[in-house]
Amino acid sequence: VNFRAEKQGKEPRYASLAWLRQLREEIDRRQQTGKFAPIHFAAHLGGEYCVDVMKGDASLVRTLWEDYGFLRVQLSPTRAHGVNSTHLRKYLPTLKNVIVALPQVEFVLEVTKETRGLSFALMDEPQPNLAFLFCAEETGRGPDSASS
Repeated sequence: VNFRAEKQGKEPRYASLAWLRQLREEIDRRQQTGKFAPIHFAAHLGGEYCVDVMKGDASLVRTLWEDYGFLRVQLSPTRAHGVNSTHLRKYLPTLKNVIVALPQVEFVLEVTKETRGLSFALMDEPQPNLAFLFCAEETGRGPDSASS
């Protein structure tokens, strides 16, 4: 599920929290019947949401995990995702604090030319709940950018 503050609930690819709550309730209801396998959600954070996490604010990720069942959070700190990508490396200690504080959540950092300074610094001290998604696209829009 894509998350970006200025688009949430306003564009088709950005579900509202109310819709997510309804989806979670429906999944929970179906799982109680024993006929529905567990569903694992993944969040894709861009814009302010991504920057807040990099600044050390774990509240959104914690809410997504505790209230909605999200187990994976992809961070895309690139211009294409609404983030000023200059000087990303300054977020190394605060982002690492969030990753360490939420070991039950898998974090995925998009690796592009824009994010390489931060990405490579995090690779120097790997965390068990941190993965990297290499994106060769110049735009940093991810592997499916041709279809977007």
